[in-house]
Amino acid sequence: MVGTSSTGEGVMELWLDGNIASVPQARAASHDFIEHAGLPWSQAEDDLDLIVTELVSNACRHAPGPCRVRVCTSDEGVCTVEVWDTDPALPAIPPPGACTPAEDDAPPCGGYGLGIVALLSRELHVCGDWCGKTVRAVVAVSVSRANWEGPLEHEMHCPEPDHQNSAA
Repeated sequence: MVGTSSTGEGVMELWLDGNIASVPQARAASHDFIEHAGLPWSQAEDDLDLIVTELVSNACRHAPGPCRVRVCTSDEGVCTVEVWDTDPALPAIPPPGACTPAEDDAPPCGGYGLGIVALLSRELHVCGDWCGKTVRAVVAVSVSRANWEGPLEHEMHCPEPDHQNSAA
């Protein structure tokens, strides 16, 4: 772990070395933050743990060097998870339903993490710049899955620039 900082109310930021030990560190830190955020969680707490795990795992597996996890909560019942890493190559976001293959179609070494994140997220965005990329998942935490109509938006763009990516 490189460091933890609070950048304001409802925001947790964690810099990690980018090795495999970063995954449980990120999950534990974000789980603790989410657990104490005071929002009506429904199933979202477990979903957010899985989203952090998948996104940090991808960063550690595919990008050299450090990564950053940022978790933000809002009073509107929304939680945003962002993971920045040093690889500017953008991953493909699978279309809905792509992460439920037949048993014999499963890839030998993963490949369904972003599909799972897409299914659990209301929005999923990926944006890159010269020094890396940010994957952002937005989760509606105050709505139970039983009453949720599914993902609203999965796009390959950044809705707003994140100029702090260059501060690694």
